[in-house]
Amino acid sequence: MIDTRILREFVTNPFPDEKKARELLSAIDNRQISDLEFARGLFCFQIAFYFLAWLAVTEQIDDTSLQKSSIGKLHDQLRAFYANASSKVKFSDFVVSQAERENFIATLRQQLNEPTGRRIDTSTLTTSKLTLFDLVGVPRLWEYHDAMGQPNRHKFYVVAERVLFHYGAKKYQSASVIALTNLLLDSYSVAAKIVTSVYSRSEVHDEGSDSSEPIPQPKQRSWWKW
Repeated sequence: MIDTRILREFVTNPFPDEKKARELLSAIDNRQISDLEFARGLFCFQIAFYFLAWLAVTEQIDDTSLQKSSIGKLHDQLRAFYANASSKVKFSDFVVSQAERENFIATLRQQLNEPTGRRIDTSTLTTSKLTLFDLVGVPRLWEYHDAMGQPNRHKFYVVAERVLFHYGAKKYQSASVIALTNLLLDSYSVAAKIVTSVYSRSEVHDEGSDSSEPIPQPKQRSWWKW
């Protein structure tokens, strides 16, 4: 298993310079953004960078069992990171897409064994960052995975479209999508360098079974293969 601590920092801190991050998001929306919008943007980019880290591991490491154990370890570290965020957040501030809100509520009902007829007011709902990560962030990974598989389109461009939709629940101009595409490409290169720097093919050994839990899967897939 590779040491995933640097990847964890890569994911949890996608904006080392907050001022430049605010400028980026303001340029995308063509206006100054609020603190709440910045917090939502930070969460969106954390999930997007998790996908880049996930992709880098699968593309830079040949051993599929090592891929799986390393991503499982990273996933555990990220869940611990979000679990440490003690304060509750307002659900509607972080999830603006109607489809995502409905999916979240449906999953929440199932977990709490709530009757489907009972209305849940998402405008006042508060939740933890860990719940957001589990019920919103993880399904986004699958969206980005599926976007990368679309034929005849620039793979990172489609991912950028999805990230922006999760941020603003609207279609953005192509210039904004292209800017984000370039950022994702550059950031993927960083993730790939991190993976190769902590992994040596000559030192790979069969580590046997691993205690880390794999990423929760909304459907049955061989999730470590692309």
